[in-house]
Amino acid sequence: TLRNQTAIDQYLNRKGRFIVATNRLNRDELSSEKLFEAYKDQQGVERGFRFFKDPWFMVDSFFVKKRSRIEALMMVMTLCLLVYNYGQYQLRKALGEKKETLPNQLSKPVTNPTFKWVFQLMEGIAIVKLLDPLTQSVRALITNLSSLRVKIIRLLGQAVCKMYGIQMEIAGM
Repeated sequence: TLRNQTAIDQYLNRKGRFIVATNRLNRDELSSEKLFEAYKDQQGVERGFRFFKDPWFMVDSFFVKKRSRIEALMMVMTLCLLVYNYGQYQLRKALGEKKETLPNQLSKPVTNPTFKWVFQLMEGIAIVKLLDPLTQSVRALITNLSSLRVKIIRLLGQAVCKMYGIQMEIAGM
């Protein structure tokens, strides 16, 4: 079979075009390459904030009028996004280092689960506080810890294990 490389190159070149515009006209200030790089980086930030539209987040239940309260809410939400992304990064890093996987929504093993999915996997864990009638001391008991949930907790590290009262496994984990 003969290949017309010129036609293939023209077709591929046509497929890879899109328009990115800016009001910065000074090319010394912002080159085409830097503009494209900034555009690509913007998508990552926007992807991070898509949780505002998620019904699980319930952003429609917030009503704030004052500018200072809106700014405070945005600061808290940005901090939450930072913690969320850091936790997701740490979990994925641990999965890679330990050559482990977690099941995705289709029960397929993956090394890059979203933290939203991990939160859903962890849903249902509860703390039951028990009162000893003799000593009047209160003891907390964590319930609904499946082997998968314990695995996730261990992957998140020593501090999280301590919160859940779980020992870090030395061998194998």
